[in-house]
This record gives sequence, structure tokens and C-alpha cells, in this order.
Amino acid sequence: MLQRLISRPGAVALMAMALCLAYVTVAQGSNPDYDIPDIPEMAGAGLDSGSGWWPEDARLRLYGVLSVFDLGVAEAGPFNIGNFAGLPDRGREGELRPELQLPLNDCTANLKPRLRYTSQKINGQDDTETELFFNAAYLECRLGYAFELSAGRQSLQWGNGQYRSPSNPFFAETVLFNPVQEVLGKDFVTVSYRPNMDWGVTYIAHLDNSHVDPDRAGFERSHGIKFDWTGRWFSGGAIWSKRHDRPSRFGAYSTFTLSDALLVYGEGTTSRDAAGLLPLIDGNEVAMVPANDIDDRRRSTLLTGMSYTFAGGLTAYLEYLRSNEGFDDRQSEDWLTVARNAAANLNGPDAFTSAGILAAAIDPGWRQLRNDYLFVQLVQTEYRQKADLALRYVRNLDDDGYEISAAITVRLGDYAEWFFSGNRNYGGPETEFGRLNRYAFQTGFRIYAF
Repeated sequence: MLQRLISRPGAVALMAMALCLAYVTVAQGSNPDYDIPDIPEMAGAGLDSGSGWWPEDARLRLYGVLSVFDLGVAEAGPFNIGNFAGLPDRGREGELRPELQLPLNDCTANLKPRLRYTSQKINGQDDTETELFFNAAYLECRLGYAFELSAGRQSLQWGNGQYRSPSNPFFAETVLFNPVQEVLGKDFVTVSYRPNMDWGVTYIAHLDNSHVDPDRAGFERSHGIKFDWTGRWFSGGAIWSKRHDRPSRFGAYSTFTLSDALLVYGEGTTSRDAAGLLPLIDGNEVAMVPANDIDDRRRSTLLTGMSYTFAGGLTAYLEYLRSNEGFDDRQSEDWLTVARNAAANLNGPDAFTSAGILAAAIDPGWRQLRNDYLFVQLVQTEYRQKADLALRYVRNLDDDGYEISAAITVRLGDYAEWFFSGNRNYGGPETEFGRLNRYAFQTGFRIYAF
């Protein structure tokens, strides 16, 4: 497998150029006695209380992100013929990000409004959009000694999985690789009972998704109960959850601390509830249908991984994910048949129906399309006290497509950062990683007002 990777000169060249650029940028402005800049996001600074008009212990942070991006859109295969998916070729984006934390007696209000402007080129046409939304807006309160309540839009995360978080029924991805991309908050009410630092239990009600969340169209309310325990060498938990009129879902996660440098962890889930679509080929019917309508088998996902932190601060992650939630070999062939058939009929008398089927084939709703994945990641934070570097490799072991990604953040003084995030996809036009785009990158600056 390593030989296959090395034999791809485009991937090696892309990553080498990005990492060399980061090294040169860092080396030119660094020295051994350099102090870590007092950047608000990194150091937790902001506009604190210090005058009569500003509430005591309140914190306000304001920064913006300016960037340009480019995508190598793939149009060769059935999934994106003529850029059917409507992917942008290139564009630019600006986002204003205020963040307010306001204490209110035994409660704390957290607000993260976002104002985003995007201008992009899609199929030769200019497309601009302005969005105003809250990525976080919630109130958390301490009720007596052991109870806590939170209500509003927030992100609930747990476990150590970097590629996926199978045990989390609310968020598939908990760690985004792009250094300026945020996990979109969702609307929750939680009630926690934690009598001590060792263990706790939490009731979670998932009430809605943000209007900018692409998963909102298929949203269903759900609730769950999570138990977690923290020890000296082991931490973990279990969660039961249920969507309305659907089978229950069970998940668990754990982390073993084998040494100061070595962690071994795992996450898993099992359920008869399926949120995705499966291909159906029955006589003249060729379509994508809800999985629960034709296959009620139990589906399970298991992620196992380990991380090791070297003396210089470099952390290496290795993860393997095994799942039967996506398509097996036979279903994958049927899925390709459905996509090919729909693409071939886009200009025929059933064009409208075919377009709907092809859209469903592009995004069938599974957290991962196939069954087996290998994940490798290298992360170096505070390189020469000035930069964060990351390199990631993800391979679909079923169709042999893979993705290589690099991310760089360089601090430029006290109030600015330069960032780069890019990926190169390999695989044919009918593989998971190669079917929609060949590459993508985004670069720009994060600028802090205070």
C-alpha cells in the first residue's frame, strides 16, 4: 500500500510543496527564544471585564476569516456528468465571527453569531450568497451541587476518534481537518447528573438543526441517555439513543492510556435503525429507497485506533474503521447501476425523475459509503512556537480510492494567521473519493480585532 502511495507523484508533489512552504515561512520568522503570540483564540484572550460598563467575568472575542478556494471538479463519471452536483470551480469567502461568553449568576450564556459572504463560480455563472446564523447560542446552568442544564445550539463531542465518531448519533465528524472550518452546532437540551469527577449521566434531546446545515432536510427529533466514566488509565462511556418511531441505537467509546505518549481507543455503534438509502433494482424499477423499507438487518460500526506523541511534539494517529452501514460489494454494484441509469436518462422524457434518483445516489445519507477504511494522520502543533502542521491519508479499502490532505496554520504576529488546507483525491470516477472532485484547496487569513 505504501508503494502505491509513493508511486503517485502528484500526491507526493502536492504535499511536499505545502509542507515546504510552511517550513520556509516558519523558518524565516522564528528563533529559539520566540514567545507564543498572545492571539485571542490560542491564548483565550479577548475583551475581558475591566471597566464599569462591562460585566464582570464576561468575555468577548471578534475575528474574521478571509479566504479563496479552488476545486478540481470531476465530470467524467455518472455521478457528476456536466457538473450535475453543482460544485463551484473556485470562489472567495469572508466570515465575521464574534464570540460572547456572559455569566448570569449560576448560568453562562454562550453566543457565536456568524455573518458569511460567499462568491463562487458554478458552471461559468457567478453565484453570491450572504448568510447570517448562530453556530452556537446556548445557556448552561449549574443546578445545585451535581446537576447541570444546557439549552440551545451547541456541539456535543466525545471520544478520541479522528476520522469518524461512530458512537455519536448526532455528529458523524468531531474533528474537522480544515483549520478554519467549524462543526455546525445543533439544537439540544441536556440535563446532566455528575456527583463527582469519576462518573456522570446525561439526558440529551436533539430538537433541530441549523438552517444552514445540509442534513436539515431529513432531520428527525431524537433523544438519548449517555453514561460516562473517567479513571486514571481508562475513560469511556455508553449511549442509548432513539429517533421518533425508529429502533433504538446503542453506542460506546473508550480510551486506554498506556503511557504518557501512547493512547489506544475505540468507538462503536449498533442498531436496526438506518438513516441512509439503498439501491433497488427490481424489474423496471431502478431507484434509491430508504434502507429500512427493504433491509431491516442490524448495522454496526467499529473504529479502533491508537495515537503516539513523540518527544518533539509530533503526534501520529492510526485508525481502522469496519462497518456494514454502507454498501457491501453487491449493493455497491447496484448503486453504480442506479447512477449510470439515471445519468443516461437526464436528457430523456423521465429527466426530472432521473435527476432526483441521481441526486439520491450522490448523497445516499450514510456516514461512509463502504465497509472498510484505513486512516493515518500526523499532527505537529506549535512547530517552532509558530505553526501547526498536519498531514492526513484516508483509504477506502473496498474500492482502493484514497485522499491525501495537508493543513497548515502559521501565526503572523499577535493578530493574524495564515492558513492552507488542501486535498488530492485518487480513484476512478466511480470510486468514493474520485467521483466528484480531483482536488480542493482553501487558503487565506484569520484576523483578530480583539
